Amino acid sequence: SNAVETGTMHIYGDDGSALEVQQVGGSRGSAFGYSIPPTGAYVFQTDAAPVNVNVGWVEVIPDGGTRAPVGSGIYQWSHNGVLVAESGIAASEPTTHARIFVDKSSGHDSSVAIANPGTVPLNITWTAMKEDGSTPAGTTSVPLNLNGKGHIARFIGERISGLPPAFRGVLDITGNTPFVPLTVRSLVNVRGDFLFTAFPVADMN
Repeated sequence: SNAVETGTMHIYGDDGSALEVQQVGGSRGSAFGYSIPPTGAYVFQTDAAPVNVNVGWVEVIPDGGTRAPVGSGIYQWSHNGVLVAESGIAASEPTTHARIFVDKSSGHDSSVAIANPGTVPLNITWTAMKEDGSTPAGTTSVPLNLNGKGHIARFIGERISGLPPAFRGVLDITGNTPFVPLTVRSLVNVRGDFLFTAFPVADMN
């Protein structure tokens, strides 16, 4: 936009509690203010420490009277100091009904991440369907409950059992309150490298 955009980024762990990270060249914390000049950009990067993996999500809340920025995330995986894979993903908007593409063929796999932007528990139901979008596949797992500000990231096979080998189809996701979905398609290549790329989410609303 042609105006300054300001606000705060909040980082949460899987259980919905504040997750602290160290900003490159900056401070350590779980909330960081941002200020974006007109038609400009703001970059936030963590220092990848400590070595143990922390999982969570980021919520961007604009200050009153300012517009919400257009956001995207960049994530990468390095092995022995060598960058193996890198991908980007656009910020996701809350919805109560979404569908994602699932592909488990030829060494591929699909995963989904869901965050609860609200402060009350969120109930999620999952249904896998064949490529026709209507024929059920596998065994739908029990509903998932997420705490307020909670988050979960899983491969499809961890939530839906009994999918046939090389399954391709869609995963239908519904929630009793709004949730924020993301999906990633992965591939283990002939060298054993884990590669990944973001895929779009269909907002059924």
